[in-house]
Amino acid sequence: MTTPATPERICNVLRERGIPAATVQQYRSLLLRVDEELKLTVSRHLAKVASAVDDSQSIKWVSALSKIAKGEVVDTALFQELAPLVTVPGSPESPGRLDPPVESNAPIMKTKAAPKKDAEQRAKERQTIHVYGAKAALCLELDRLRPDDAGREKATLTIEAALRREDKAYGWKDKVAVQLGLAELPAFLGAVMGWVPEWSVKAHGSEHDKVLFVKSQPGGVQILVAQRALGLSVPVTYADTYAICSLALKALLENDPHLSSDTALQLCRRACGGTV
Repeated sequence: MTTPATPERICNVLRERGIPAATVQQYRSLLLRVDEELKLTVSRHLAKVASAVDDSQSIKWVSALSKIAKGEVVDTALFQELAPLVTVPGSPESPGRLDPPVESNAPIMKTKAAPKKDAEQRAKERQTIHVYGAKAALCLELDRLRPDDAGREKATLTIEAALRREDKAYGWKDKVAVQLGLAELPAFLGAVMGWVPEWSVKAHGSEHDKVLFVKSQPGGVQILVAQRALGLSVPVTYADTYAICSLALKALLENDPHLSSDTALQLCRRACGGTV
């Protein structure tokens, strides 16, 4: 599933890639004036930019969107600039045109529905990290928590573990998954960074029977995901911790785009009981 393009996420992704961005409030005002189909299109292009794929069309698309948000381009000009980059059903490689609004108070634009993506294509777009061990494997995914009372969706990580079968494949259909809460995310990052010797969360899941355990060890950390009597443990080398920490930091910065990476890491270290 493509991560929703919230105003905070748009701002954060563009700044990380060095692309000129509008303010969070300007993106919020813009998204309030567009329909749901366009929001999905924004999410699709933003996902390509966030994954550091050198997609010139998506970069041009989000750059033009920022010009509208900042008021540098009038709405009618947006149709001309963005229309060639919207895919229409039945012709994945052919550009479509955007229909301009009939009235001045109408939504900025409406797009035709894009073709539904199959499961394999959606899986490729997920922001995930895999770590494979001799007996089990891990999948860490950038995920979203349930909306709060104000309708805000916070970013987090979901850690999944699957047992290695006799045929040497991994049983992802029978995986054990633990989604980190907001307070657990910085502590998890701190544990993987080695700021604490070990860290765990318990009573996760609808039946409160899931556990996540991280422990430092020579050469890296050990990550254990367990449910009842099933414990799936995977050794993670220092080399693999880089991608995990990067993804966790990305989630933290999505939630707090006003922070720099250095400040977020300092706050995480403090949350683990260390000095900054």
